[in-house]
Amino acid sequence: MFPNWVIAQEHTNVPPPDPLPIELGLFSDIDRALLYPDKVVNLNLRDKNLTAVPKEILRFENLEILDLANNQIRTVPSFLAELPNLRQLFLNENQITSLDESITRCTNLRVLNVGENPIVSVSPSISGMVNLEKLIISSTAPNVRFEEAIWDVPNVKVLRLIDMNIEEVPAQVRNMKKLEELCLQNNKITVFPKDLIGLPMLTYISLGNNQLTEVPAELGSMDKLYYLALFGNPIKSVPEELEGLKGLEFFACWNTNINEREQERIERLLPAQTKMNFNGEGVH
Repeated sequence: MFPNWVIAQEHTNVPPPDPLPIELGLFSDIDRALLYPDKVVNLNLRDKNLTAVPKEILRFENLEILDLANNQIRTVPSFLAELPNLRQLFLNENQITSLDESITRCTNLRVLNVGENPIVSVSPSISGMVNLEKLIISSTAPNVRFEEAIWDVPNVKVLRLIDMNIEEVPAQVRNMKKLEELCLQNNKITVFPKDLIGLPMLTYISLGNNQLTEVPAELGSMDKLYYLALFGNPIKSVPEELEGLKGLEFFACWNTNINEREQERIERLLPAQTKMNFNGEGVH
């Protein structure tokens, strides 16, 4: 007795189902997904040369994860907000120039990745994305205008803002009480943001490739910090108080003005378990 799908394939050219992905709700082909719209939970359409988000995805009412990375999409359609269960949206490596209300209306999102897009503006309405836990924005456009409302997204745990022309981190960052990981690489920050020091959950700070010249002594009070990256800044030394970073496991500090003597002092200063990188080797 042949399975039903074999008979269907002979007469209609319907592709046979892949039992494992269908059981788990995983699909990487929209035509196949449309055969089982109620089963689609995770749709991976990366690397498909798409120039627009297919409106057919509205048929996937149970869709939770949508990966549209590495396409040629220029705008985010407003109909994404009509997907009631959408929790994770990946639009990195596209041609998106603006994060407007068509995306900030997706208030149920937990994860939003729009890294490596030529973004020039972000809507202030982004602060209304109250369920967002992970936000990644990086711009390939030289004239990006940073939106201060990003610091008002209340429940973010992971925040990566790279190549965003950020010059300073405002005091309102102290309200991001759930923040665990902060990456602000490749910006124009000149002063270490001391307001980060009081954030109770913060364990990861990357301020690589900015314009910092000093490291505050108060940073030494962050005994739960396990990752600190200061590479690519013109700093010459770090304060003695950093010996208080008892939980520090990784310290990245290449391409700075730290000389060999200061490097040796830092190696004695930081905890024995800390892996230190002063030359950038092994970094990709």
